[in-house]
Amino acid sequence: MKSRIVPPLCIAIVALVIAIQTARNHGSARSPGEDAGPAQATSAPCPDAMRALLDGLDVGQDLGGYRVTLVSCTQPDVIEVELDKGGTSLLLLVAAPGAVPHSAPKQTAKHDLFYNRRGAQDGPPTNDEIFELLGLLAKRVEAAEAR
Repeated sequence: MKSRIVPPLCIAIVALVIAIQTARNHGSARSPGEDAGPAQATSAPCPDAMRALLDGLDVGQDLGGYRVTLVSCTQPDVIEVELDKGGTSLLLLVAAPGAVPHSAPKQTAKHDLFYNRRGAQDGPPTNDEIFELLGLLAKRVEAAEAR
C-alpha cells in the first residue's frame, strides 16, 4: 500500500513547489501597464554636471504648474525629474545622446529630453502639456549648456 502512495505524493510535492515558485515570480513581476522606465531603477547621486543642467530646478519648485517631487539619477548620464499636479505624475528625463535607446521627442544642442507618463495614455497630462513641460525643461538645459 505504501508503494502506491509514494509516487502520487512525490508528484503532489513537486507540483506544490512549482506553484510556490510561480507565485513568487509573478508577485515580483511588473503588471502589464506598469512603467518599465528608468524611474524603477536604483537611484544614484547625480554628478554635478548633470545636476547643473536643470539650471537650479529642484524638489519643491514649480515647472509649468507642476511641482517637482523628485530629482534623481539612475545612471551618470541621465537625470530624472518627477513632476506632480493634483495626483497626476509625470517623469521627465534629460540624457546624454544615446544614453536612452529611444528617439527623443525633444532635443537641445547637447542633450535628449524624454518623458514617461505615470498614468493612462489618454489621461492627464495632455500631449500639449507634456510638450510644453519638455520645452520649459529644454530652456533650462539650453541655458546651462550655454555656460
